[in-house]
This record gives sequence, structure tokens and C-alpha cells, in this order.
Amino acid sequence: MPGTMPLLAALLHSTPANGAQIELTRSQLCAHSERVVIAEVTDIETRWTTRGRIERLVHLTVDETLLGPPSDDVELLLPGGKIGDLEYSVEHAPNLLIDAQYLLFVSERKDVVGGEQGAIRITPSGARVGEPREAARASVEVCREP
Repeated sequence: MPGTMPLLAALLHSTPANGAQIELTRSQLCAHSERVVIAEVTDIETRWTTRGRIERLVHLTVDETLLGPPSDDVELLLPGGKIGDLEYSVEHAPNLLIDAQYLLFVSERKDVVGGEQGAIRITPSGARVGEPREAARASVEVCREP
């Protein structure tokens, strides 16, 4: 449909006013990602923006590149965080943990496509949360289709 791509792109990087999140398929996440990687969070720096908001600069070591240019490291800018007693939270923004591995859909803007949907925690098989590495890798084969 003509005109649906700009609308979809806007929805991928925003949250509706009522807080509902639109469910995206892995194909949709891939289509709007510059890179898809499996990476481990090595550090998170919380800082003030020039606009008076709090953001997190997340440093990751790439274990595997599934789409896009390969590199050893990735940095993401995510909204929200805590500085002192002040906490700024953004609904549906991924909350990444240091030393955890994730399947990440990364945009050109160095954020996570689709919010928390684009940051899938890699966990051991049988865990209640996240996905095993092989299942996560297989789920993004759609990224490689022409």
C-alpha cells in the first residue's frame, strides 16, 4: 500500500499516547533495522541530554552479526535512566542488563527498533523469559530473504 511505510516507520520509533504498543513481526523489525546482532551488554552510562532528559549510553560487545555490517562493538542510545534520586522512565523502552546477551534490532539512529520488542534476551533453553540463542537466530532468517 502506498504511504504505509512512512507510517510504519513512525510507529516503530514512537509510543502511542495511550501507552499501547503495536505488535511487530520479526520481518517488520528486520525491515527497519540497519543491523541485527547478538551482543552482550558490557557497560551502561546514564547521562543528561542537552534537552534536560536522562538517557542511557549502552556499550555492547557483538558476538554475532546477523544483518548489516560486522563490527566488534555497538553503542546504543536509549531513553530513560536514573541519576541520583531522579528517575526518568519511558514506556516500552528496553531495559538492558549488564552482562546479559540480547538479540538486538538496531536502527541507523543507534536505538532499538520497536522498543522492547527489538531487544530479546538470550537465555538458556527452558528459561521462562527470553529465547534460546538458536531459536533467536532462526527467528531472524527472514532478515536474510531477498
